Amino acid sequence: MNSAAVVCGSILGAGVVVLIGYAISHRFFPPTKNEEVDTGFSQPQYMREVRLRYAEQMANDNGYGRRWREITQEGYS
Repeated sequence: MNSAAVVCGSILGAGVVVLIGYAISHRFFPPTKNEEVDTGFSQPQYMREVRLRYAEQMANDNGYGRRWREITQEGYS
């Protein structure tokens, strides 16, 4: 067999394996219903926490440490 036939056969075989895996997983493990869980923590609050944590980490890396935290708590953030 030439190399083009081997490559095409490999690609088709991989596709068949993926489809069989998908079918088996959905047969034995049906998709669950998406129920929203109220954690009491909204996306904007989470993003603010992440930004502050990242800024605090950068301040610590650059030698500002607690001084940066005191400045941001005064309302400069």
